Amino acid sequence: MGENIIVVHVSTVHSWQDPRIFDKECKSLSAAGYDVHLITQDGINSKVDGVQIHSLNYEIKNRLNRFFGASKKIFQQALSLDPQVIHFHDPELIPAALKLAKNNNVHIIYDIHEDNTTAIRQREYLPEFIKPLVIWLVNFYERKAANKIHTIIAESYYSERFPNAVPILNYPDLSWMEERKTDSIYPGLIYAGNVREDRGALNHARILSYTDDFEVWSIGRCEPDLYDQMKKEAEDRSDKLVAKGVGAYVPFEEITELYKSKNWLAGLALFPYSKHVKNKQLTKFFEYMAAGIPIIYSGMDAWVELLKPLGVGIAIDPQNKAEIKEAIQLLKDNPELHNRMGENGQKAVREKFNWAREEKKLVDLYRSIK
Repeated sequence: MGENIIVVHVSTVHSWQDPRIFDKECKSLSAAGYDVHLITQDGINSKVDGVQIHSLNYEIKNRLNRFFGASKKIFQQALSLDPQVIHFHDPELIPAALKLAKNNNVHIIYDIHEDNTTAIRQREYLPEFIKPLVIWLVNFYERKAANKIHTIIAESYYSERFPNAVPILNYPDLSWMEERKTDSIYPGLIYAGNVREDRGALNHARILSYTDDFEVWSIGRCEPDLYDQMKKEAEDRSDKLVAKGVGAYVPFEEITELYKSKNWLAGLALFPYSKHVKNKQLTKFFEYMAAGIPIIYSGMDAWVELLKPLGVGIAIDPQNKAEIKEAIQLLKDNPELHNRMGENGQKAVREKFNWAREEKKLVDLYRSIK
């Protein structure tokens, strides 16, 4: 496949500004000569960085409505653009995608962002009694999709379930990366990403209740009720909890500007243990590393196995106050250690954990489709 090939990315869940979908995949394909379109619920009907963004011509009122109505509508809208490839990003779109693959001369790619079967266990909006059924259905359809259409995965360990999928790993695009700051360490700890309890939101806020002279910055979409809980966990130091994204999406450009704005003490990833995250290579790990920020992270085996040899941070028990305080103090009192960890992180992403390598695999996959 070559130039003038029309490619349509579709999602009923993600924002058009999603870093993996827009900043990495769509922009990379546009740069490779493809005519790239993106349809999402919050689309802006405008061309941005060579990618035509479309708003979904359907109002999504609730999750059931999204599954039964929007999934059909978004593929109809994609087909109206006369594409050669439709690249979709949500598991609930699989049934419609499989039907589409049978009846139309269009290539379909399923992009697996998450370990969806374990992610369902984290979904608070689903009643516990229905989760086993939903997990079974998602597993059934994902395996069916893997046998019928092109499949790519965002993390290498997903290959245990999808051995024939192409790994297009979610490493950072380094176009925003610059030399790390070496001025005095800013007394701030930063977390960036979706702000949820299962992603350590309360653990991060709680740090303020037993440390002095530090700020905790929480950057990413956060439900207002959860933010109220975070302030309670911070106790009388809640004024040192800086939150951006309460009830709103935070564009990735704002996140990278914040990464670069200060010589942060550390990036936080104090997630509670769960089957969903225990094997994940969090995208934020590599973003912190690209920004030259040392990482304080939960000591899950796979995380330690990844990060310890790189010398980029400190593994701790996220429930152990003494360990957290010790890690913070260690970085504060040892600027040379702090600097070395930051430099090690930037070296690692330059050499290995970067989008340039994954971009080539993505374009190669597209060019292999006949």
